[in-house]
Formats: sequence, structure tokens, C-alpha cells
Amino acid sequence: MKQHFTKWQLTPTEHAIITDVLDGHTTLEAIAAHRGRSRRTIQTHLVRIYRKMRLKRGDMTMMVLMYLRETGAINAPTRRNHKTA
Repeated sequence: MKQHFTKWQLTPTEHAIITDVLDGHTTLEAIAAHRGRSRRTIQTHLVRIYRKMRLKRGDMTMMVLMYLRETGAINAPTRRNHKTA
């Protein structure tokens, strides 16, 4: 996941906010409270993050799943060749 952060050229603050999301802070209010920032500030950072990552709002789920897979928290299936009869 860290190589993606570098590729996306996230600032240290954006990196910290994404880490908060991956650690389970899933609402603007939760991230704002954890960071000691306003909800609006966190929202602004997230908009910039989505833009840099070329994501839509719902795509954050995919990023969380990638993180969980990379950390071993989930065992996601891999693609396999399926034979057809």
C-alpha cells in the first residue's frame, strides 16, 4: 500500500487521513476528532485524496479491501483459471 501512497503523491496529512480510514475511522466526524481538525478540513483533504487517486467516493471500499488483504487481515481469493466443460 505504501508504494501506492508514493505513486499518488499524497501529502503527509493526506497519508495520515488515509491511514485513519484504514484503521477504522470511517466517518468525517471520527477522523476530525482523532486529528483534532474540523469536519470540513477532513472533507477537503478527502476530496483531494480522491482526486489524486482518481477515485469516486464508493471506491474507498476497494482501497480498504486492498489494505486488509496486504496486511493479512483477510484472505482474499486470487484469480484462477477455470476449466469449462
